[in-house]
Amino acid sequence: MEQNDIQSQHIEGQRWLIRKLIQNQQTKQIKACSAQLIEHPAAGFTSYLIGGITMMILTMSFALASINVGQPVQPIEIHSPEYTVTDLDLGHYNDCRFDCTARVWTENDQYAIDVEFDYTGYRDSNGAGHSWQAIEVTRIEPKAVHGDEGEINAYLDRIEISNINDALESAISEKLGV
Repeated sequence: MEQNDIQSQHIEGQRWLIRKLIQNQQTKQIKACSAQLIEHPAAGFTSYLIGGITMMILTMSFALASINVGQPVQPIEIHSPEYTVTDLDLGHYNDCRFDCTARVWTENDQYAIDVEFDYTGYRDSNGAGHSWQAIEVTRIEPKAVHGDEGEINAYLDRIEISNINDALESAISEKLGV
């Protein structure tokens, strides 16, 4: 029995030795193969080509990042103490209540603002026998602003919108005879 154990240990030792030799041989072959690739003349050209392309991409990205390409034009702020309403379109029978249109001009006729609006008319009284009709613009939306050179990018703040709203209400009241 001891002899069988000794033989099996001897066989296991030989197998282990053979495995190690095979692993060492494969490692040497892999190292030799990779060393051949590094020394290959095309490998130097490829590394230079990849490095050159990378540097070109980096240079172009920095150059293009510094240029303000396609920046939108800053809006012009429109201010006017008074607005004049022209081209007030309330429909054929003055029955337009929604999506009505008008063109509003600034005081010095420098800018024309196309607006779309909704309005309502109502009758009000003070309870003492006096009554009156009033017009209220419920929605106003500037569609386009025109200057000397055509349509422009403009900014209207809420106070200017309120002034345009007042001008529209008075123009509608005048047109309807209210």
